[in-house]
Amino acid sequence: DLMVGDEASELRSMLEVNYPMENGIVRNWDDMKHLWDYTFGPEKLNINSRNCKILLTEPPMNPTKNREKIIE
Repeated sequence: DLMVGDEASELRSMLEVNYPMENGIVRNWDDMKHLWDYTFGPEKLNINSRNCKILLTEPPMNPTKNREKIIE
């Protein structure tokens, strides 16, 4: 199971915590997508990200594959 936000925070001591990013670079795309879905979906912002402009920053020396994956 995957938990994010307040739900994960409440059970933090009983969970194995993973971070989708390391040093500003996405390392786990499945978890990152889940985090974005949670953030922009009905549980939080409730917006259609296809109709909104979103500013993403990237670290220096970000691998080209990461840049391509983010813009999908």
